[in-house]
Amino acid sequence: MKKRLLFSALILAAVLLAAACAPAEEEMNTKLSISVKSDPFGFMENAVEEFKELHPDKEIELHNYQTDFQKYKDQVGAQLMAGEADDLISFLGFNDQKYFEGREL
Repeated sequence: MKKRLLFSALILAAVLLAAACAPAEEEMNTKLSISVKSDPFGFMENAVEEFKELHPDKEIELHNYQTDFQKYKDQVGAQLMAGEADDLISFLGFNDQKYFEGREL
């Protein structure tokens, strides 16, 4: 019993030592990507520009599909299923249950 306890303590110490010696975490990502189906009044574009003025060290990339609903649904849907979608996505157009299979809502 003492040997198991000692062995467990050594393993824990080794794990903690490895974690302490790991390189410091890199700076957080300063880029935000957004996909919208459309922005007919330019609200999103204006908000992005105003945010960039306030925070010039941050980058925002707006993907505006300009009412090409099929292109939006196809491209963003494929990106979602591949796990490579933008950070923020307009939910409109994604009411298809296949995007939520296996996920808790």
